[in-house]
Amino acid sequence: MANKQLHGFAAFRSLGGRAALLALAMEVVVAYADFSTGAAPLFELLYIGPLFLVAWYANTMVGLAVAVVSGVIRAAAHSGGLGEGYSVALHVFNTIEAVGLFCCISFLVSRYKAQLDRLMTANDQLRQSMAERDRLLTS
Repeated sequence: MANKQLHGFAAFRSLGGRAALLALAMEVVVAYADFSTGAAPLFELLYIGPLFLVAWYANTMVGLAVAVVSGVIRAAAHSGGLGEGYSVALHVFNTIEAVGLFCCISFLVSRYKAQLDRLMTANDQLRQSMAERDRLLTS
């Protein structure tokens, strides 16, 4: 039941690669809505959904790469609303904060999925061992 972890370019040819491309497209749509509506404090929550998608179906490195790109997309969406008197240092800080948040979420979801896969594999092995034991006891 465990999904095989692919590395490098092979990850993009798998379901995880397609999930990454879909997530990036979703991030662009969210960024357009974010840019159109202006900077809102909780709009980052809409950026997290696609990150869950890619962190679940792709490996950790692809998830982290999409998280970094998502942070840059978010920064680009917020840079359109920079008015007079807005601090560039504050914008850079907000970008680093968003990239860090997105990377943490992506990493944690990816690790959770890996642990769940290990648990399912161990459960299957235990189920097979129990079936073998029952077969031996009945014969």
